[in-house]
Amino acid sequence: MAVQPDTKRALRWIVGVFRKRNVSFQITGGLAASLYGSPRPWNDIDILIRPTSLRRILPDVNRHLAFGPAQYRDQRFDAFMATLKIYGTEIDLVMECRIRNRRTGGWYQTPGLTPPSTWKHLWGIRLPLEPKRELMRIKQILGRKKDFEDVAAMRMG
Repeated sequence: MAVQPDTKRALRWIVGVFRKRNVSFQITGGLAASLYGSPRPWNDIDILIRPTSLRRILPDVNRHLAFGPAQYRDQRFDAFMATLKIYGTEIDLVMECRIRNRRTGGWYQTPGLTPPSTWKHLWGIRLPLEPKRELMRIKQILGRKKDFEDVAAMRMG
């Protein structure tokens, strides 16, 4: 895992905010893939939350907002999200997201926060992860080289 020096501190901080405010969340993206067995380095922390949870955590995260909360759209993603910058680490809080299917060009609505979570530990922090099957499905739809690498590694793990 290629992480910034204070990534552990940032993860502890955001998990503490979620617990303090009683907010359900799931780790997704590269960090989740890593915890499922992908050796590929990850650069940020992607977290799924419910749209209604944002107002509960806003007092704690507001001063760390680097983007949003707002709609973000590019060639692959159309998401309502917020990006935090804390201790040199980017944390993306994703509330709603559509992804572009690389094969068909159409949009796929991701399910968002979908219990039950798979629980893993990182740095002594117990984390709920997006279910492996759903994460693999999303990565296959996105179809980037790094996504295929993650899926292959997660199948082995």
